[in-house]
Amino acid sequence: MSLLKIDVQRAGEGFLLGAERLPGRCHPCVVTEWHEPYLREFGMRPSYLFNFAHQFDYHLFGVSNGVSVGDLAALRVQMIYNANFVLVPKTQC
Repeated sequence: MSLLKIDVQRAGEGFLLGAERLPGRCHPCVVTEWHEPYLREFGMRPSYLFNFAHQFDYHLFGVSNGVSVGDLAALRVQMIYNANFVLVPKTQC
């Protein structure tokens, strides 16, 4: 698998929780919605996406502008402009 698109209507964050074992095996690119009002609704913190990327060795980018997200402050800023993010593995299988 080379691409995982998460489109589960407001539950992408919960899906990522269950998908934590997948990147360790195949490191697909991941496209997901990460919108703060939905995060609050599901009790998720915005930092979870950044931590997921760091833990599984991904680069994180905002989809609409392609800006790299290098830290939590950058994620907060990008969340103002982006509801969708892409995680790209730093290394390929």
